[in-house]
Amino acid sequence: MFRLVRGFTLALVLLSSAIVVGSVTAASSAKPTVSNFKVSPLTINYTGGPVTLSATVKNATRCIFTTTPAVAGVYKNIACSSGKETYVAKLPKSSSTSNTVYTFKLIVTGQKGDGNVTAPLKKVTVVAAPKPAITSFTTSNSELPSVGGLISLTGVVTNPVSCNIVANPAIEGTSSNNVPCSNSSSAIASIAMPPNNSLYDVTYTFTLTVTGYATNVSKTVIVTVDSNPPQTTTTTTPPTTTTTNPPPPTVGNTVAVPAEPDALALDGSDIWVASCSGNAVREINDTSKQIMQTITGTAYGFNCPDAIVSSGSDIWIANKLGNSITEINASTGAWVQTLTGSQIFNPVSLAIQGNNLWIANNGSELNKNSVLSEFSTVSGAPEGSISYVRNSQGWVIVQPSSIAIVGTNLWMSDESNNVLTEFSTTTDKYERKTSGGPSMSGIENISYHSGLIWATAFNDGIVVEYNASSGVYIRTVSNVLNPNEVIFNGTDLFVISDNPVDSIREYNSVGTFLRTIAKSNKALGKGFSAILLDGSSIWAANYSANSVTKYNI
Repeated sequence: MFRLVRGFTLALVLLSSAIVVGSVTAASSAKPTVSNFKVSPLTINYTGGPVTLSATVKNATRCIFTTTPAVAGVYKNIACSSGKETYVAKLPKSSSTSNTVYTFKLIVTGQKGDGNVTAPLKKVTVVAAPKPAITSFTTSNSELPSVGGLISLTGVVTNPVSCNIVANPAIEGTSSNNVPCSNSSSAIASIAMPPNNSLYDVTYTFTLTVTGYATNVSKTVIVTVDSNPPQTTTTTTPPTTTTTNPPPPTVGNTVAVPAEPDALALDGSDIWVASCSGNAVREINDTSKQIMQTITGTAYGFNCPDAIVSSGSDIWIANKLGNSITEINASTGAWVQTLTGSQIFNPVSLAIQGNNLWIANNGSELNKNSVLSEFSTVSGAPEGSISYVRNSQGWVIVQPSSIAIVGTNLWMSDESNNVLTEFSTTTDKYERKTSGGPSMSGIENISYHSGLIWATAFNDGIVVEYNASSGVYIRTVSNVLNPNEVIFNGTDLFVISDNPVDSIREYNSVGTFLRTIAKSNKALGKGFSAILLDGSSIWAANYSANSVTKYNI
């Protein structure tokens, strides 16, 4: 009995041990496993797309799919057990010019305490987005006449998403021009080029920008619209010069002239007088004061002669209201030609520089055209022009009232901005403005002599002196009643007044008042309107008295 019981007990012990061992073996076999983890396809187009992930798992509770770099939506945590698990991930379109590699990971989670297992990593390549390219960008016409016209712009492109053409300066309707080109090999646009009414060529830069999947590329083309050159015209049939026998020499120093004389010019031994109201020009001998001839009428193109200058063999007259310049022969008074065109608008001042005639256009503020115009005194052909000066605010509107030649430069009085401005007559470029000194209002006239520029400020009753080389202020002559014109002979300064009380005043070179040379008739209202220096004498035009007078100085 004892052995039996003992044997039975040993059997129970062995059986119990076997059960424990069996129990441990069963628990170990429940750990999760993963095999055959695959991704398909391994390479996809730059447009992106689906990737299928699959694997065989055992003893699992969760299957977690992830990717690096992270992609929105590509993270999956799903319940799984044993069998084949499949998940479809969508990769985005490439935004890079190089390949993008995505690394996929699968983590399988077992029952609590049974641990996790990770499948071998798998990689998928998204091919780089193709770069856009512009093989060529051409125009049907790179230069157009001033009237403008229609052009065609053609771009040969590859890999475009969209195309855009921009014009600089902007053209109405084409400042932003989207051109169809997606999935195409060409981008074509028709552009209506506007006319060019200015005196300078206008250059347009057209930029074609092709937007690709990842980058952009641009190319430009240039189109020029030619300037609208002024058409200088001359009257085809010269008018007949009508003269009468010259009257005898004038007794005294005062000579009657056509109504309200405005300007004087010296030509050798004769004085020329222009009269706007009288619409005439009169020639007077400087020594005898004899009237040589009087030229009148619209046959000469006269329409308010307001400025006059001599080029030696010819006399040039500015027709303020006629927007023209009349040339007459200085010896005979015969008509030579009448200049017209867009470069001449309300001319008020003339200056001769070598073989060139410079014109100040007081009406430039109205027609937005040339401020200063240059013509050949030999042929009458236009040589160039100076238009508005551009600053940070845009075009500066200028309204010249008088000009003076200084070597290879030209000084201009600007009555709209109340300043003097210097330009190069060689390059037609802006040089400088005067600096320092008092503010001026109503600048009527400027005069140059001996390196100095003198300017009259009608409203302020002052005459201001500047250095002609630098434009720097020197001094002010004050208490001048309504100064109109000024002239300097290197020693003395002569100022005429538009007021009849104190009409012609003389100052020394430092601005000290010396004397009153003449007074006009106070009862007539307006005083002297023009002055001319002739050696030891001066001529002055008495506006209201319809006369000119010679004074010894």
